[in-house]
Amino acid sequence: MPLVPLQLALQSNEGRHGHDGESRLINAYVENAGRDGKTPFPIFATDGLKQFADESTAIGTRGLIAASDAALYWVAARQLFKVDGAGTVTSLGGIADDGKVVMARNAKAPNAQVAIVTNGGLRFIIENDIIQPITDTDLPPPNSVDYVAGYFVFSIPDGRFFWTAIEEGTDIDALDFATAEADPDGLKRVKVNRQQLYLLGNRTTEVWAPTGNADNAFQRIGGTVIDKGCIATHSVTNLDNSIIWVGDDGIVWQDRSYSPVKISNGGVDRAIQDEANPEDLSAFSYSAGGHEFYVLNGTNFTKIFDASTGLWHDRKSSGIDRWRAECHAVFQSKNIVGDTGTGTKLGEIDKDTFDEYGDDIVWEIKGPILHEFPNRVHMDSLYADVIPGVGLNSTDVHENDPQFMMRFSDNGGKTFGNELTRDMGEIGEYNTELTFRRLGQFGRNGRIMQFSSSAPVVRGIMGLNGDLRGALP
Repeated sequence: MPLVPLQLALQSNEGRHGHDGESRLINAYVENAGRDGKTPFPIFATDGLKQFADESTAIGTRGLIAASDAALYWVAARQLFKVDGAGTVTSLGGIADDGKVVMARNAKAPNAQVAIVTNGGLRFIIENDIIQPITDTDLPPPNSVDYVAGYFVFSIPDGRFFWTAIEEGTDIDALDFATAEADPDGLKRVKVNRQQLYLLGNRTTEVWAPTGNADNAFQRIGGTVIDKGCIATHSVTNLDNSIIWVGDDGIVWQDRSYSPVKISNGGVDRAIQDEANPEDLSAFSYSAGGHEFYVLNGTNFTKIFDASTGLWHDRKSSGIDRWRAECHAVFQSKNIVGDTGTGTKLGEIDKDTFDEYGDDIVWEIKGPILHEFPNRVHMDSLYADVIPGVGLNSTDVHENDPQFMMRFSDNGGKTFGNELTRDMGEIGEYNTELTFRRLGQFGRNGRIMQFSSSAPVVRGIMGLNGDLRGALP
């Protein structure tokens, strides 16, 4: 009997109830290999985290920004730290308030300034490694800040936005403000993209541009009022020459030439809908290996959009239901991320690291439902085409003899059977075959196949073939 190619999941897009679909990629993502690959869409494990810096008092990252190649500023707990290229951490002072902060840097010479805005409207300037509050009373308490055309721009919850003097974050004139007033819905965030100013309100978004006129520094671009607001200040980020954010409707939107496009799927929408306080959602973006990723963190989930494929996947760290990475900065050409919760580390996202600070990354693929409704199907054999011979030259059996696990559910993912384990191949074993036999039959509910591996090695799967007999009485 000829083998039947079986479809692997291309993204995370869980159904509403399990019986309607349970596709998940956890710590795994698809690459578009096209006609040149063995398969058009191989699935690989996500990059690991290696330690860049650690500070025992930096509990839970609130913000990160690179001011130069010599200074990475790190807000954690209620403190501000400076980190140099060697990962040495120096405490610079206190940052009152809790929750995420918004940070931006200008181009002041010889040393750039960094502006910080807290959730409670406090604002600070860092210059020459000295942090001080912005005391200019002409600036009301803001909720975000960004930089464009020489100006720090601060958004105010009542709908106004203020700008500073050129390359001087502590100097704000009482008359240097304008109002996003196409709809009086206030402001949640200001975000610069392609030298244009996106003003995201509760129900709408306006786009303004610098004028070059010091007396009237910004004006709204005609026809750029977008009928989508923002529910979460810290969900807004740049990606793929655009901005992405979680809208007031709980949908993830990407702006494309002032026209928002929905990029979230049903599984992502439901995760946002189930978030107890969606205003606490946060996001960052980064580029690695030819992919541009939008990372959306909730209380108990991390959903990642890959702009190169338009597909979503999940990330989970050991012991929690979300990725531990929080906030991001590019520093000395490295993707640096902070720690969530009680974490005290800064880490580098690294393609040659296969764990997270020594903790396993469990690579998991849960496929779409295999079925021939309403008929029964008998599965005699299953063949998994994985990258073989990935064992390491190590005394740790977990590394030198990596394992590939498979289990399945015949009731819509409500319960799964015992794991079946196969070797992926010790170092140099490039002809390893992964075959599972005598897998029984399934009926109208179909079968969900789940594959996983926790070994800290290269992991990838190209395809599945099954020896199936269908339409049984």
